[in-house]
Amino acid sequence: AVINPIVGKRNDFFASDLEVAPLAVPKTGDASIDKELEEIFTTNYPLKFKMTEPELTEKELRRQGQLYVLGFIHTRGSAAKELLGYDMTKSESALISVTYPDGEPQLKNIPSNTPVFKFFFKHIDSGNVFLGTKWDADVTWQQALLNHIRGMKAELRIN
Repeated sequence: AVINPIVGKRNDFFASDLEVAPLAVPKTGDASIDKELEEIFTTNYPLKFKMTEPELTEKELRRQGQLYVLGFIHTRGSAAKELLGYDMTKSESALISVTYPDGEPQLKNIPSNTPVFKFFFKHIDSGNVFLGTKWDADVTWQQALLNHIRGMKAELRIN
């Protein structure tokens, strides 16, 4: 059975109303990861966000006033792309990801069977998923998250 992480519409762009709607950032329950996660958001994410407890359901997050939640998948690059509805008609041995090592976009080849992290923003009420304009997965969750945030800032022209 195929697991579809997208309940609503799949969007290859960023939600512009993130500028007014705070993003729920679920903690993992691991103190050192959560500290690093919060630091990445505090330092790089220019909009409002709220660190939330790991056990909260989307319904509970919504009751607390959250409209969006940070989501991610972690699996082989080709599987991640397929699960998220990217065009997989041509077989690729390496997937080209956009990364921002110095704040400027650069292309990076990652073998398609390498496990990667891919982040996205999910609108809780509709289930719509906002993947961003570029494939920005990476081998570490930290770099994948930074890629996604930097891509969003570039796309929405926010500093």
